[in-house]
Amino acid sequence: FYFLFGDMHKAVASSVLSAFFFGLASSLSYFRRRFLPLDIKNYSFLIISTILGSIMGAYLLKLTPSYQLKRFFALFLIFISINLFYGKRLAKDGNPKGMVPGNVLFFTGLLAGLIGAYFGVGGGIIMVPSLIHWGLDPIKAVAISASNVPVVTFFSLLNYLIYRILPEFSVMLFVVPFGIVGSNLGVRMAIRVPQIVLRRIFAIFVLLVAIKLLY
Repeated sequence: FYFLFGDMHKAVASSVLSAFFFGLASSLSYFRRRFLPLDIKNYSFLIISTILGSIMGAYLLKLTPSYQLKRFFALFLIFISINLFYGKRLAKDGNPKGMVPGNVLFFTGLLAGLIGAYFGVGGGIIMVPSLIHWGLDPIKAVAISASNVPVVTFFSLLNYLIYRILPEFSVMLFVVPFGIVGSNLGVRMAIRVPQIVLRRIFAIFVLLVAIKLLY
């Protein structure tokens, strides 16, 4: 979106608006396949902390000039791409019941909400590795993260409106329908394609975007 608008604040807001619809589509698709293992109590920790984090992230976005945000985002993407490409091999499902400690879920949700609202990335980059670390199957970790994306994006958008950080609504009319179709295809790919292959393809793509933002 930055390459379309030339303004990071508008790009982040537009990204979050589109992610709201993509997250709804993805979470429903995962739910139909029964990939949401968290119980209500644990999920409440995640929701509450995500809301708090998204409020904090939106406020930080308001304070950051667009040119600085662009550089921060590029460096953040480089870090993520390296972590994805050289990260440890994904573990098998060692926690089928989704018994992640409540305090871990709270701080994971807080950081995911903050990063998601600040950079417009939905928070999955933080949440998925954390849940995998606690033994969840990668597909289930992605499913939980996808179900949390609508929460991050909804409260981020509310705060953006308060701070007059507005998305480009006209572009969303074209992006969202295709994105919803793509999110459903992405769920099928995530289930069928080896995880290490998906990670490295995505890592290369993220690195190319980061380089483009810097230069």
